[in-house]
Amino acid sequence: MSDRTGQYVEAEMLVGFIRDVVNQRKIVENQPINWELLYKTADYHNVANLLYYAVLRMHQDIPREWSSRFSQKYRNGVVFENQYKKVVDAVLWNCRRQGIHVMVLEDYIYWDYYPMPEMRPAMGVEFLVDRGRRQEIDRMMHSMDFIPQVGEYGYSRSGLQIGFWEKLPFTDKRTAKYFGKSVRAMPREKGENYVHIFREPVSFIFLMCCKAQRFAEEEFDIRDMLDIWLCYRSKERGSDWVTIMKKLKKLGLWDFANRTLTLAEKWFGSGWIESEQELYDDLAAFIYSKGADGRETAMKILPLFKRVVKIRQKQEKQRRRKMFEDWLFPDREYMQILYPKMGKYKVLLPLCWLRRLGRTMLLRIRQRFGKNLQKE
Repeated sequence: MSDRTGQYVEAEMLVGFIRDVVNQRKIVENQPINWELLYKTADYHNVANLLYYAVLRMHQDIPREWSSRFSQKYRNGVVFENQYKKVVDAVLWNCRRQGIHVMVLEDYIYWDYYPMPEMRPAMGVEFLVDRGRRQEIDRMMHSMDFIPQVGEYGYSRSGLQIGFWEKLPFTDKRTAKYFGKSVRAMPREKGENYVHIFREPVSFIFLMCCKAQRFAEEEFDIRDMLDIWLCYRSKERGSDWVTIMKKLKKLGLWDFANRTLTLAEKWFGSGWIESEQELYDDLAAFIYSKGADGRETAMKILPLFKRVVKIRQKQEKQRRRKMFEDWLFPDREYMQILYPKMGKYKVLLPLCWLRRLGRTMLLRIRQRFGKNLQKE
């Protein structure tokens, strides 16, 4: 069995406080608290504003610095929640007016599962929209004083982050195919012509696919576990659950979903793990460390994680190769600075590359011989 006793004390304490808050229980204070580490751990897992509710109900004295920091996180959460709601309403109104089919994704949906929306910090809001409507959306966001982000279909304003997708960005091919339909093909919200939603059981499948993507990208944290558990708790068990199980198995995500739900029930509910304790210890360590620990177990329960690791390794090799090529063969503008006589004659560029490479090698040889002579 893996021995991690004491390695994630603050994270385990944090989970206990969150369990007491969401279940409206008495806050258990049975050990000394390092407030600096607890705050940084809560902030790292994006649950600092939720922990503020626990801080308010504690009996022990809390250093003013950390009490004020938790309070500030909570106030920021309230402010951003109100601002995001106004932006979402404005985007939906403009899309209706311009005939753009649209659906709100992820973060905005999760607020409905929390006892109070401000308990979950908003990291941004994303929309699935019609293909080929970029110009209208650019104008719409400009009218709301949002600034476009370079190289992305996203916009920002005073800390608010808004993103748009024409196709859901799943790495796994099966998941991408399952959710590959146009937004127009999605069910419409009641009484709406252009606003679309996910209905059950697809909404829970979408939730688990998004969380699997975050898990594979090593961004999965305690807040994600709480999202899963609160959403799961709100669902009725019946024929929909059988459909969810079958679909997650086809997508290769059932083991991941089953393991995370079991661990979430232990963390936030009344569940208990009777077998495979080492596996769940490793899974918890992976979540606490955001992928720094428990990687072998992560690869077992979610094959997508292994594929993403290989993709990243391939991308890193390509990046290094590109850096080496750029160093070996600089562009013509740079070479003209080094060799002004080259002028506009492109035919001289390869000769200048060779000359530069020869001079570089000669300088390195001289430096090496100089060091050897100094040692002697």
